[in-house]
Amino acid sequence: MLAVVLAALAIALAGPLRQLISQRAQISSLQSDVEKQTQQLKALQQQQKQWADPSYVAQQARDRLHYVLPGEVPYVTLGPTPSPSASSSAAAVSDEPWYAQLWSSIQGADAAPNASPTPQPSPAPNPPPAPSP
Repeated sequence: MLAVVLAALAIALAGPLRQLISQRAQISSLQSDVEKQTQQLKALQQQQKQWADPSYVAQQARDRLHYVLPGEVPYVTLGPTPSPSASSSAAAVSDEPWYAQLWSSIQGADAAPNASPTPQPSPAPNPPPAPSP
């Protein structure tokens, strides 16, 4: 009889206990979200303070938009920036003398299949108009 009462009590308390545990997990998840958003808010406020400073705005205009002060001469280089993979492959190729590189490029071009274009049928010319009598 005592076992039946304990089983009924366990069944009666199982639902609210499960709900309590899930709510606790949800609360801790929401608290961590609030902390993340608070940190993001502080970072945005710091950025807002930077943009309120006229010297920072002027520096950003010079860096991002290439603005110059009166009397200054702007220089902008348009060359490509080397990537790490390109520099490593260029270093591997540069170990060979120039004539070896030239010869290997010629051999590579010879190895390429010669794809001749397939002749396309041309449309038949229109017959000349018949002479009128």
